[in-house]
Amino acid sequence: MSQQLRPQEEAAKKGVSSDLQGRSNLLISFGGGKGGLGVPVFEFYKSIAHLNCDKIFLRDFRQAYYQKGVDEDIDHIESLIDYLKKVVEAGNYKKIICIGNSMGGYAAMLFGCIINADRVISFVLQTLIDLPNLIRHSDYRAITGAFRIYFYRNNRPEYYDLRKYLLNLDSYKTQMKLFFCPSYTIDKIHCERMLVCDGVELVEVDEGGHDLVKVLKKRGALKTVLEEAVYN
Repeated sequence: MSQQLRPQEEAAKKGVSSDLQGRSNLLISFGGGKGGLGVPVFEFYKSIAHLNCDKIFLRDFRQAYYQKGVDEDIDHIESLIDYLKKVVEAGNYKKIICIGNSMGGYAAMLFGCIINADRVISFVLQTLIDLPNLIRHSDYRAITGAFRIYFYRNNRPEYYDLRKYLLNLDSYKTQMKLFFCPSYTIDKIHCERMLVCDGVELVEVDEGGHDLVKVLKKRGALKTVLEEAVYN
């Protein structure tokens, strides 16, 4: 399976862009919310371009925590799981790494465990996305996305709470680093509730709030984190 990354896909309605050249390691980047850009982007595109590994970039056009897939071609979470498993099986990789920010951080952790990735790097992720719990925790940022799946008849509620999902697994090898800013209370709650799960390490960043990736990038620390995940 050999595909070249096509930057022009940024402007198209495609949820997947890939660079699969048969390298030893695979890095999967899950995009988060569209923010003020009006369209979701392939996150970490420039930050990982120099890394010597196969790459998949994903973005969720439906902004529904990947429960409805990513686009018209991959239109359900199970279809996305099938796609990723096929890539993993065909690539026979030595190491698989999943990364993501916010909504993408949730996806990196979920899909990372589903495909039995070696490492997950998640920044300021939501670890539960069911509507009642978001309201209970006063996390109103994620409610729009939760509404999009709450009445979705093809939903998969077993994926809504990452802590519950991981605790119900018989076993998994995935090692997960969750980055958050302790002064941003709701992100702290989402991350700290995962400490009961095997393989979870919390990393506190002293500033940046929900935008701490920008702080890490400015400090040069983001590059180090990503390189260590791929090469070490």
